[in-house]
Amino acid sequence: MKFTEQQKHKSKWLWGILLASVLFTYFFLLRASYYQLYLGQPYGDKPMGDYALMITIVLMTLLFGGVFWLLRSAQLVCTIDQDVITYHLQPYQFKPTVISWSDVSSWEITEYNAISQYGGWGVRMTSSGMAYIIDGNKGLKLLLRNGKSILIGTQKEAELRAFLSEIGKGTEKR
Repeated sequence: MKFTEQQKHKSKWLWGILLASVLFTYFFLLRASYYQLYLGQPYGDKPMGDYALMITIVLMTLLFGGVFWLLRSAQLVCTIDQDVITYHLQPYQFKPTVISWSDVSSWEITEYNAISQYGGWGVRMTSSGMAYIIDGNKGLKLLLRNGKSILIGTQKEAELRAFLSEIGKGTEKR
């Protein structure tokens, strides 16, 4: 018996911000390219050289492509069974993290604010512990016997709670 969840970025506003940034940047870069490279007129009070302008366009394309790839390929995979909890935030973690249930002193499914409590999404390290967040505002918070805390985001709150009850992992800390 196993609980598995795979999460990806679904936030339309995140893609909107990325698209707006790309359009805003390329508007000015392509306008400067048109003036300098096609019309032969310097663009702005202190124009950059033609080669520098072309290199800037290439670098911005690589930068935006890299950011798009990181966001598009980001996925949080969490698998829980009677013995262990395994989670992996790809491509930011090189290998999955495995926690034995014997190392967990308590757990709760909690509501959180990714920005105000953890400073955003992804792998987050705060004074209250580690967080692995892709999207949403619900997560499985584990308090380990060594005093550390780990939050793993979930989009399947009800299924997770039912599964943990079904495998007999005690009651949730409230």
